[in-house]
Amino acid sequence: MGRRLIALLLAGLQGLALSAVVHAQGEATVPLDHLPALRGDYFAIRSQANGREYHVYVRLPEGYAEHPDRRWPVVYLLDGDSLFPLLAPTHLFLHYDEQLPEAILVGIAYGSFDPAVNARHIDFSDAAPDPSQGEAGAPAFLAFLRDELLPEAERRHRVDPQRRVLVGQSRGGYFVLWSALREPDLFWGRIASAIRR
Repeated sequence: MGRRLIALLLAGLQGLALSAVVHAQGEATVPLDHLPALRGDYFAIRSQANGREYHVYVRLPEGYAEHPDRRWPVVYLLDGDSLFPLLAPTHLFLHYDEQLPEAILVGIAYGSFDPAVNARHIDFSDAAPDPSQGEAGAPAFLAFLRDELLPEAERRHRVDPQRRVLVGQSRGGYFVLWSALREPDLFWGRIASAIRR
């Protein structure tokens, strides 16, 4: 599997380089068209809970169009700017090699790593005895997930709401566990990785 993953990453980088060259030559192209492991949907959503705009990337399972009555498990990825392009193809290869069930993957992104745009330090932090200025936005971000993003994703795609999974890394992992205490039934499963607070 390691060789296949490396080959996939190299092919992805080659596809991005090719699309950049084509774009530079004046032809419009969407880079994801050349990366079938990331193909699916995209939409932007402005949260009423905190006023932020989020970029939402969706990878649809292979066979999604061929099974119009089927509902799919869904995996919501925090830090979608970095985790979505990494985990979407990894999930596909685990499906091929290890028979991991297919699922809809939803990457929740900010569209930039610039701290003026990327508000993970706010969204993934709850109130603490010594919070940094402007942090403690986890309650509003959880309201955004529950009341805005999940309903919109389920309206757009054939999601099985009984099999939702939330994945977070680092501070996102903290939010995953914090959300389990506040809304234990919102997600069927949670994966928290490299937690620190």
